[in-house]
Amino acid sequence: MKKLAVKLRQDVLAVSDIAAKLNVQTKSVRLWVQNDILKSRDKVGRVTRRAKVLNKDFRDFSGRYMLARDVAAQRGLDVKSVNSTLLYSGARPVSGPSVDGGEMYLYERSDIDRIIG
Repeated sequence: MKKLAVKLRQDVLAVSDIAAKLNVQTKSVRLWVQNDILKSRDKVGRVTRRAKVLNKDFRDFSGRYMLARDVAAQRGLDVKSVNSTLLYSGARPVSGPSVDGGEMYLYERSDIDRIIG
C-alpha cells in the first residue's frame, strides 16, 4: 500500500510545481485550471493551492499550448511582435490579459506552428 501512495504522489504535480517548471506565477496556473485549460485531479469550484495535476495532464497541456513569451525567446523576437503576428494572422489566445485577465498570452501550438512555423 505504501508503494502505491508513493507512486501516486510521483504521478501528480502541485500548482507550485507546474509554476516552477513553466517559470510563471502560481496564479496563472490556477487560472488555467479554473478555466479547464489545464486538467486538475481535484478541482471543485474555486481552485485552491492544493489542486493537483496528473503528470500526464501536464504533458498534454505542454504539448498543446505555448506561452507567447516562450515563442519569442525561442525565435529571438520580442513578445509584443509575436502577439501581434499571431493575432493579426487569426490565432486566438486561450488565456491572457484580454481573454481572462491572465498575466501572459497562452496559445495553441497548432496556431503557432501554422503561423510562425
